[in-house]
Amino acid sequence: MKIFLLILLGFSFVYSQLVKTEEKQFFDLEEQYTKQLKTVDSLKMDLNHFLEELERLKIEQDNNKSKISSMMASALEKSNRIDAGEKQLDNLEKQLRQKRHQLYIMYSNKIDSLEKMANANEASQIKDLKNKRLYVSPLLTELSFDPNLVEKIKLSDSRNIKEKTIYKEYLDNALSEVDSSIENLHRKRQNINEVIRLNEQAEDFMDDIEGDHFSGAYVVQEQRQKDNSPLFDNRESTFMEFNTVATIYNRISPYIQENITLYDYTLQDSIYTEDYLQLLEETEQTLRLYREKIKDKLR
Repeated sequence: MKIFLLILLGFSFVYSQLVKTEEKQFFDLEEQYTKQLKTVDSLKMDLNHFLEELERLKIEQDNNKSKISSMMASALEKSNRIDAGEKQLDNLEKQLRQKRHQLYIMYSNKIDSLEKMANANEASQIKDLKNKRLYVSPLLTELSFDPNLVEKIKLSDSRNIKEKTIYKEYLDNALSEVDSSIENLHRKRQNINEVIRLNEQAEDFMDDIEGDHFSGAYVVQEQRQKDNSPLFDNRESTFMEFNTVATIYNRISPYIQENITLYDYTLQDSIYTEDYLQLLEETEQTLRLYREKIKDKLR
């Protein structure tokens, strides 16, 4: 029995170290991605200013052809640097998606294991893990298909088999995208609700301790500070995701006569709000209704 426990503890330690290694690699990649994104954005702004100056020189009567030629060469060099930078971004984004998936599975497995123990002492660890899992949950992506084109497609009006096949494939791909978005929105909403519930339980627990005049007031304060600073909190990532969800909603809602007033989300806001949850729920419901429209077109 002792040998078994030692093996179990050893496995737990190795697994914990593996998770920490994966987390470090994830955050290193995220930092690289953020820096590279800022570099590419800066290059694009420089190129735009550069092209504006180039156009100004072209319309001047006494324009300097040699200067224009030199500037065009520089513009091309800047454009090539942007292309190379965007390729690096694509590569980093792919690696981040893989790391997100790996960590999501690791956190989920650990949460399942701890919940099976039904041990109250593990509640804080479970809450932290669910916070982390929420952070690495799959990012929502904008829809790539054109809702206006989907609206116009009528398979029965197709002029030939080839045209009908092309349009049907377009609708199938659109349906697949919608299904994936619905699944991600639903999972995201569930995870946020779960974290909110656990945070409320922790807050109630702290209130009970303070109500009983617990002597370790400093410990309570430390725990409150920890709980009020969600792990893996990245406001820029959250802000970008809110904009993605809002974009999806705004693109689809006109086609099903749905409309809500979206609140203004800022970098100071948290995802743990009723407004954000409402947006996720409304967008999910809107996509479910839109899904039926696509299915009707495929019948």
